[in-house]
Amino acid sequence: MTTAAQKKKLSIFRERDGAPYQPAPKIDGQLGSRHHVIPYFQLLDFWNELILHGEHYPLVRHLTDAITSHLQSYTTTSSDRQKNALLKLLPDVPGYTHDPNGDVPGDGSEWGDFSQLLPWLPGNLFTGPQDGYRTNPPKEDEVEPEVCAAIVGDARYKALRDAHNDITAYRKAPDKATAERVLKTMATHLAGPCAPFPFDERQWEKIGGKWAIKRGKYVPPAPVGRRFRVRGHVDVEIEF
Repeated sequence: MTTAAQKKKLSIFRERDGAPYQPAPKIDGQLGSRHHVIPYFQLLDFWNELILHGEHYPLVRHLTDAITSHLQSYTTTSSDRQKNALLKLLPDVPGYTHDPNGDVPGDGSEWGDFSQLLPWLPGNLFTGPQDGYRTNPPKEDEVEPEVCAAIVGDARYKALRDAHNDITAYRKAPDKATAERVLKTMATHLAGPCAPFPFDERQWEKIGGKWAIKRGKYVPPAPVGRRFRVRGHVDVEIEF
């Protein structure tokens, strides 16, 4: 474990990193996309503001503890070696203080994995057509429209929308209570044991040749089973 005196460079580059998941399935012949309810850069901007406030930053333990508990359930492309290295690093992260001239935590690779995962935590994602094929995609800095509650659920959507608004307020006037609300929401709703919400054509409709989310009652997606192949006289795929 670290001590509070250990200084590390904790900032995350403000650039869009690729998703740590397999490519989204095709929709109408076009590769699908994983959409963020809370915008990608909103999450990075919150992190990069949080690390500047030493009295707020240790609250990040809410988030790192949740990731530690659920990382193995995430459907990312990370190898077991990568996940184990990140699990070793995560308990230390809340004990650091930010030094813009310091070294990054760990040997660099696991910090890179954390930096990539943070804005791609699964509970904030749903799969759908690319923005160019949607009638109502949000702008880069906007939360997804309320209609996406039909995909992610009313309670989750409200929590994520409120966190988005709290992040905006925190970046203007940082305070500890707001930071804790955001981090608790991230721990519960972004970093919980789930996968990105899958594409379900019944939740979408075509309008003028483009896709729009239907307004309607949320129906939880069916559990995604694990699949393996049994080799023998006949190869059989079993899903459970």
